[in-house]
Amino acid sequence: MQAAIFSKSAIAKYDAELNEVTKKHGFKNLAEYEAVAANIYSVMASIDSQTKVFTDPPTAVKKEIEDVVAARDIPTHQKKKLLRSLTLALRAARPIKFPTNVKLVQKHYDQIIAASNGDIWRNSSTVQAE
Repeated sequence: MQAAIFSKSAIAKYDAELNEVTKKHGFKNLAEYEAVAANIYSVMASIDSQTKVFTDPPTAVKKEIEDVVAARDIPTHQKKKLLRSLTLALRAARPIKFPTNVKLVQKHYDQIIAASNGDIWRNSSTVQAE
């Protein structure tokens, strides 16, 4: 596959347009917009789509670990794999950076889903069995 080649002036024009649009919508710059978008994504991924209940990522992974440990219908070898994966997921799980945004995102959850063209947000299974 051949990479696209853009001139420095085209890249500069694109960057200027991005900054103009982000400032128009109240952001200091593109970096600030990206930080807000990442936080919204993290919150959305932590909200149950049915109940609209938010669960902090580390808490959600701990609950999944408890569920796997308690499950009697998962074969031992599969349970060990799941627990290894969940342990790694727990190490990587971070609390939401701006927790005050949770209520705001919950309030506008359906509008965010509609604006994202129906993108699917991870909101239940952190790790699935192989």
